[in-house]
Amino acid sequence: MSQLQLRPVRSDDLERMAEIESLIAGHPRRGFLAKRFSAIAANPEQFPTCAALEQGILMGYAIAPIQEGDFGSRHALAVLDVIGVSPEVQGKGLGRAMLGAIKGQLKERGIALLKTQIAWADRKMVQFFSSAGFSLSPSQIIERGTFPLE
Repeated sequence: MSQLQLRPVRSDDLERMAEIESLIAGHPRRGFLAKRFSAIAANPEQFPTCAALEQGILMGYAIAPIQEGDFGSRHALAVLDVIGVSPEVQGKGLGRAMLGAIKGQLKERGIALLKTQIAWADRKMVQFFSSAGFSLSPSQIIERGTFPLE
């Protein structure tokens, strides 16, 4: 990893983030990311973020909004709802560095819990989050299709 620079994400990161999303998820999620940037602009203290740059080029990003009362919690917590690392630098510590920066921001705000969700079948993500200290939550997300709704 050469000259890693960490900083908060900025609105001018949107296109590069969408490009990385396309590479890792198969679609740019531009609409979702644009909504995230609007929310960050309106209330930046509620959105710990981190961008990872190598040689001045955005190679990774993470956003962890602070939420109150979610998941049945009586205390504020953060939900890592966006994290991405460009495929050419995956496995080189960028994800871990960004999580460290997010954890530092949460600690400064007195937030003691960071949650996320991943597809159980995505072994690379399961391994990454497990190695970063995440564990299965005592609560589970359940879902149901809405068609037909009976």
